[in-house]
Amino acid sequence: GFVPDALQVDISFLAAHVKTKREAACLVRLGMNANRLDVLLAAAQNSMLAVRALREHWSTIMDGHAHGHGHGDGAHMGSSADAGPQPACFALLPLLAQAEDVERRNAARLQGQITEQCRELWACKRDLEQCIEQNMSIALEFSEAGCAEIAREKTAVARVETALVQRLETLFGGGGGGGGTEGGAG
Repeated sequence: GFVPDALQVDISFLAAHVKTKREAACLVRLGMNANRLDVLLAAAQNSMLAVRALREHWSTIMDGHAHGHGHGDGAHMGSSADAGPQPACFALLPLLAQAEDVERRNAARLQGQITEQCRELWACKRDLEQCIEQNMSIALEFSEAGCAEIAREKTAVARVETALVQRLETLFGGGGGGGGTEGGAG
């Protein structure tokens, strides 16, 4: 999906350029949380589609009853071309309502998990901002000491991390990742 693709760092990049455990863990955590969010979003979408389908089945039964006739093709929920909905269709209504209730609770649970994943991603953003600051500081020190190659490498890592932070800000509209930001920082 879009979320994990936009927030993944290639493992070969990590192995070659990231030197601290904390920074590597932050980048791996970002990718894992992005994957989890993608899975949760897909599950929530499926749950809402199931609710819609259940509502459509309910409406089909009730519309057939209200009009006192079937849909003319004999293919809808036990109706025939000449008769209204069959009594057996009405027996389905409680089952449809129960299934819809289960799906709505599932969607609400998933929404809570999505909110938590967004908070986790926002925490990754804050950690990445610290890594960027550290890498830029180290790059400056190495550059001033005449170690241009190490300075370039640290700058390159900081640029990758900056791109990830910008993607997170785009994903959350510059806001606080579903849970707000602490201290008003963005």
